[in-house]
Amino acid sequence: MKFDYKYALTNSSELIPLALFFGTASYISSINILVCYAIILAILYTRCAS
Repeated sequence: MKFDYKYALTNSSELIPLALFFGTASYISSINILVCYAIILAILYTRCAS
């Protein structure tokens, strides 16, 4: 069974941008969740403090 380099290259060239896109998307969404959490905590803290 011969390994098809062309097939593997075309597949990886399609998969790598997808993996990068989903990786950055999940990274950005986790940052957004942390930012929202920090904002909620700050609001609650100022409400309790005043």
